[in-house]
Amino acid sequence: MSTEAKVAGHYTRGGLEHTILQAVAKAGKDAARLTIEDFAPVDEFHVGGIEATIILIDLDSSNDPDARALKRG
Repeated sequence: MSTEAKVAGHYTRGGLEHTILQAVAKAGKDAARLTIEDFAPVDEFHVGGIEATIILIDLDSSNDPDARALKRG
């Protein structure tokens, strides 16, 4: 299986949102009041860490004003 197929399989599996919300609840966090810092330990943009996440959120939300994303402060 190619790397591309492995990545696609990982991110397109069903129930990902449910899995994340269960983990949030298990960690004692309120899903309605999450912050970037809550996700920092599991941030997927490893090379740039939180800074890369902020840049990507800014890029995404500038293309879609109705997009919802966690933002710092």
